[in-house]
Parts: sequence; structure tokens; C-alpha cells
Amino acid sequence: LLFSALSLFGVAFTLNQTLLNPALLIKEVNRLDLPALVEQTLTKEIARQVPGQEALVSAVIKKTSTDLQPWAKEQAAFVINSFEFYVKGQTPALNVVVSLDPVKKTLGDNARQAVAQTPSLQIPGVPPALVAGYITDQIVGQIPPSLVINESTLGPDNMSTIKQVRQYASSIQLIMVGLVVFMLLLIALLFLVNRNVKQTCRDLGVTFFMSGAIEYAMAFLGNKFSPDLLGG
Repeated sequence: LLFSALSLFGVAFTLNQTLLNPALLIKEVNRLDLPALVEQTLTKEIARQVPGQEALVSAVIKKTSTDLQPWAKEQAAFVINSFEFYVKGQTPALNVVVSLDPVKKTLGDNARQAVAQTPSLQIPGVPPALVAGYITDQIVGQIPPSLVINESTLGPDNMSTIKQVRQYASSIQLIMVGLVVFMLLLIALLFLVNRNVKQTCRDLGVTFFMSGAIEYAMAFLGNKFSPDLLGG
């Protein structure tokens, strides 16, 4: 009975340390080519606002995405940890706000620098003296003040999935606590029944060793293969 309880605890612990582990998700995000993802996303949208200057816009965004890579990783970790707090029931509601002021400032600085390095740049209908300001406004103006992640922005379908994960995570936490209490009671009962401390300790040692070996193997396999599962 104790071995079965330890095995169940091992399964719950493995899930908690892999699929529900924010450090693992952060590690996987850090492996992504964030500058390329940001560049691909922003270039298509912003280039439409400055027709004929796709090369300039692409260069500005590429430099900005590279400059902001450390910031982007910090914010990604912040978002993942915020989701973890919500999923594990540590916060009552999901409400994540990321200020995009660093993005707007860096974009603006890089845009002005790029225009300054292209003195012959012309925009139809825009006086030469105002070209730099016009392009900067068009690029920076596409960036909202902040990125907000909550029930409204995610939509009912996504929130339904997240809430279901929250229920599963809560169940896992309760199971782990319940199993710990149950195992402590079993150990106390074994000492009371056997009355042989030396023999009981030996039996417990064997049980814990066997269970620990299985749990270690499960944790190893979980950490090895869960990144592949997360990456699809």
C-alpha cells in the first residue's frame, strides 16, 4: 500500500515538475529565435503604413528586435510565471499587463537613426524636413501602450481551456498533499504494528529505494521528452 502511494506521488510530482513547471517553459521560450519571430510579425503590419519603404522598415524592426531580445525574454518569463500563479490557484484572476514603452522608444530611436542615414529618402506628400517624424510616427503608432492578457483578450474558448488546466493543476496539488499525509499515517501504523524498529526501517528503506528509482526514471524521461511535446 505504501509503495502504491509512493508511486502515485511520483506520478503527480513528475507532472508538477514538467508540464506544470514554469522553468521548463521559460527554458523552451529562450530556445526560440525571438528576434526572427518579432521581425516577421511586425514587418508585415508596419510596412503597410509606409508604402515603398519596406526595406527601411524591415531594417528598423530587425535592429529593434535584436536590441530588445533580453527584454523580450524577461517579459516572456513574467507572463509564464503569471500564468503559473493563476493555473496553480495562487491568484484569483488572470490579468497580465506588459508595458510596451521600451518597444516604442527603441523603435522610435532606430527609425530616426535609419532615416538620418538615408538623406535622400522621400515620402510623397511629406516635406523633406518632416520625413523622419512621419516615418517614426507611422512605425511607433502601430504599437499599443501595453500588452494585456486577461479573460477578455483571450476569449471564452481559450479561457475555457486554461480554466480546465487550472482544475487539473489544483487536483494534482491536492493529491500530492493527501498522499503525503496518507504515507505518514502508513509509516506510523507500520511502527505501531511491527514494534520492531530495525526491521521496519529496513523495509521502509527498500520500499523508498525502489519507489525513488522509479520516480527518478519517470522524472528523467519527463524532462527529456516534455520539451518535444511542448514543441509539438
